[in-house]
Amino acid sequence: MSVNRNKLNATIIVALLAATLTSFLNLIFVRAEDQIYSATLSGSGSGSNANGTAKFEVNENSDKVSYWVDLIGIKKITKVDIHDNQSEKPLVILSNGKSSNKDESALIIKLSGNITKSDLLGPLKGKPISELVSLFDNGSSYIDGHTQKYPKGAVRGGINSGDIEMQKMWKPEAVNKSNTG
Repeated sequence: MSVNRNKLNATIIVALLAATLTSFLNLIFVRAEDQIYSATLSGSGSGSNANGTAKFEVNENSDKVSYWVDLIGIKKITKVDIHDNQSEKPLVILSNGKSSNKDESALIIKLSGNITKSDLLGPLKGKPISELVSLFDNGSSYIDGHTQKYPKGAVRGGINSGDIEMQKMWKPEAVNKSNTG
């Protein structure tokens, strides 16, 4: 009788360990998935033919957001920033005209970097990165790329939860150069 009882106890322990491990792994994978955000940028509201993509990834400590931005159909930017839907003032400035674009005739601008608490502006100044991530979570923020021709924004896109493929969406010869920023 004690052998059957030991087998039953061992089975219960194994089942509890398996359930605990499964819950833990689900928590890790859901957290990782929920910590990636993206935007598809368009110039349709401004009259610009430019477009682009942006990806944002929160680190596991939730104290830094890494970003990658591709702006297509733009030779030179004056600023790239993130706004909330309620304010004209930027929450974060990703670039003040600097990019990795070495060939301005290519009509593509690539930006990458990290956002930390010290980068936050306006209503988020002095607050933790989690406040910015909350805006990403509820879809109430957007990224805006400004140029001299379009000072209010040549391209814009809402930041939403989830990943988009950061793939080349363009061919340089296909970009309409007459209406670029």
